[in-house]
Amino acid sequence: MNKVILLGRLTKQPEVRTGTTGTAIVRYTLAVRRAYTQQGDVDYIPCVAFGSAATFAQQYLKKRANGSSDRAFTNNGLDR
Repeated sequence: MNKVILLGRLTKQPEVRTGTTGTAIVRYTLAVRRAYTQQGDVDYIPCVAFGSAATFAQQYLKKRANGSSDRAFTNNGLDR
């Protein structure tokens, strides 16, 4: 398993939901610029936060604000 840290800007306001068990769920998209290209290419990374991480994201992440995501990465995708 590898650890991935993404730094970028939020493309829109985080989408807040509550799961069936009452757990907070927040979805947001990070726009991450590729530093090694001259064209200024941008990757759009969808992110999901659960529980206390979702509460934090809901309070502090706003559109066009700098944001980050720190997750474990597996062969099947992000480990939530």
